[in-house]
Amino acid sequence: MKPILFTIASFLSLSFSYLHAQHLNFPKEGDLIEVSIYKGGDFIGFFLEENDSFLIINHIQVGELPFWRSEIKRIRHLQAGRFFNGKYWPTGVNNHYYYSLPNAFTLPKGDIFYRNDWLNFNQVAYGVSSRMSIGLSFDAASIFSQLGDNNFPPILALSPKYSIPAPTMPGIQFAAGAFILSLPDYVLDETDGPILDAALVYGLGTLGTRDRNLTVGFAYGYANQRWSTRPAFFIGSSYRVARWLSAVGEAWVFPQYDASIGTIGIKIHRPHSSFQLAFPLGTIDRNTNILPIPLLSYSTTIWNVYR
Repeated sequence: MKPILFTIASFLSLSFSYLHAQHLNFPKEGDLIEVSIYKGGDFIGFFLEENDSFLIINHIQVGELPFWRSEIKRIRHLQAGRFFNGKYWPTGVNNHYYYSLPNAFTLPKGDIFYRNDWLNFNQVAYGVSSRMSIGLSFDAASIFSQLGDNNFPPILALSPKYSIPAPTMPGIQFAAGAFILSLPDYVLDETDGPILDAALVYGLGTLGTRDRNLTVGFAYGYANQRWSTRPAFFIGSSYRVARWLSAVGEAWVFPQYDASIGTIGIKIHRPHSSFQLAFPLGTIDRNTNILPIPLLSYSTTIWNVYR
């Protein structure tokens, strides 16, 4: 019963977010945009006007340039400050996380984001405002099981995050958030258990830009109907080394359990997607090390505003 309630609430929230986002993506006069057409080709210019048949931009080289609406594949909003040596550096799709660790950046308002890990684990997130985002995570195996006889409820999680800039310290942002997990009753060997099975609440600070930054923070966990008495601490960093490539690292330290885990890897940026390869490192206790098995992740924007 509890996964059903969790699913309904999450679906209604994200459905409203999607409908709301559709009203945010249309460019305004003077916006710098890139128009991609189905026949091939990307055209950069300032948006002038549109109607039911045409969209017109002021192209940087040729002036006014009209496009049939039917030939437009995608419209991408650009930021003038991200041109380097005549080439546009995309901000990156998944720059509000390292691998498992969040930072203080949120999705742009109206963006809808999708992430997949190891084909089975999925997340859909929405930029509620310039300071707040919310995500829904689920496993694909349980979703596809609904098509067969041996179906089982999904594992679900909500992940809200709220960020604020430091008023007197430029380049620094703070954020607070949570990861709220609901497990099917069969996983915990219970019947009609509580909706909340586990949670993580955190606070953090990030120094830098979306391209190059450092994050430190702490978190408290909830499991077995009680909260941890001591916090875990974490640190993460991302460094853009090229137009399409970032180096990414993160680490968690759990003083209560004498354990530390983390990942180190790379993130490959594309205009509307990103690929991430990470290797886990660390120790569970003094005698148990984590095997560096490759972790793969793919992210893309379902609906984008400022990319």
